[in-house]
Amino acid sequence: MSNSETVLGFNDNWARLIGMPVVAFITPIIFLNERFQEGIITYVISFAVSLAFTILLWEGNRQLMIYSHKKFDKAGLASKRLMWQAMATVVFASSTYLILDPIICTFLKNDPGQTYNNMIGGFSAGLFNSILVISIYEAVYFMKRYMHSAAEAEQLKREMVQSQLETLKNQVNPHFLFNSLNTLVSIIPDDRDVAVEFVRKLSKVYRYILEINDRELILLREELEFLNSYIFLQKIRFGDNLVVKMEIPEHLLEHQVVPLSLQMLLENALKHNVVSTEKPLHIEIYIGKNDQTLVVRNNLQLKQQVLDSTGTGLKNIRNRYHFASGREVETIVTTSAFIVALPLINKPLAA
Repeated sequence: MSNSETVLGFNDNWARLIGMPVVAFITPIIFLNERFQEGIITYVISFAVSLAFTILLWEGNRQLMIYSHKKFDKAGLASKRLMWQAMATVVFASSTYLILDPIICTFLKNDPGQTYNNMIGGFSAGLFNSILVISIYEAVYFMKRYMHSAAEAEQLKREMVQSQLETLKNQVNPHFLFNSLNTLVSIIPDDRDVAVEFVRKLSKVYRYILEINDRELILLREELEFLNSYIFLQKIRFGDNLVVKMEIPEHLLEHQVVPLSLQMLLENALKHNVVSTEKPLHIEIYIGKNDQTLVVRNNLQLKQQVLDSTGTGLKNIRNRYHFASGREVETIVTTSAFIVALPLINKPLAA
């Protein structure tokens, strides 16, 4: 696929090959009142001039569109792009006509400004050509974008459902349940009160997973309440070998995050890193710059081998964030730390 095709959204070779002669053919008839009865030679000359203008205007406006699409390629800039493009088109069409009209008049030995029988007709024809080209390209572009967005949204919906099911499966998988039951068995003889609290937290974890399975976003406050239950279970298992610190300002708790994103990041940190007395795992959860992101950071002490490491967890988080907000998840890996910045979303939640 060529660079221009990527920018414009479609291969326009056929549109140019067919469109230019058609537009050049009808322009003298519509705007310049040219008729075949005036003589075929006269019309051929008008058509030739019209075709030259059409090619120049078509290709010029095409390049302006490619430039504007690159310049305003970010989401939310479509209105600015169209406004810039409209102004650039008017300036380009006007300049082209004003520059070339005297040249063609001299070549055809006509009075200046009378290349197409009258200046107003020629000027109107130039604007018509430009507007027609822009309309064709923008209509096809928006149609292609709509079809692509619809297909992408459907794909992301499927991935979101798969992610939720994957998360639920991971949480209910035999390893998690086996570890939790083993931990419970070990603490029952020593501290029944802690054992009872462990069962309550475990129940909250599973209930939360079942309740949010079809939700796109959730309040940060709710996600952190669930996360505290999950951390409690892991702290009972790992003891002081796991250190989790959270610093979240109260005024940001009504923002939203993708459900289970924090839990999945903590689970990944526990899964991929050594957690021992000699090498405690430190996990920090805090707010990034300008209150725009929620950062999860852990020290890096990778296990030599991690079983069942597919890399789908972080990918699913990225996909769900992209689908829910259009914003991206940032990942930073250094020699000593693994850092993930989740966008904080602030928009009305569906009832």
